[in-house]
Amino acid sequence: MASAIATTVADATAKSQAQSNSSTLGKTTTLTIGIPGVNISQVQREIPPDEPPPLPPKAELSVIGKRTQRLDAHAKLKC
Repeated sequence: MASAIATTVADATAKSQAQSNSSTLGKTTTLTIGIPGVNISQVQREIPPDEPPPLPPKAELSVIGKRTQRLDAHAKLKC
């Protein structure tokens, strides 16, 4: 159910962006969408030239989604 909602939201967002940017030429690319382990699919979307490139699949990310040490954690716990 959640993957269907995520896919629907992604489709609606992409369609509205495509309509608003119809006057600018973009690059068509294949994107992977969905939730790992539930539903993964590939779709083609046109990305406007002023947008950043899409993120790589989660396995290829080096910082996003990883744990990070908080320098102020101990100070916050001693309240």
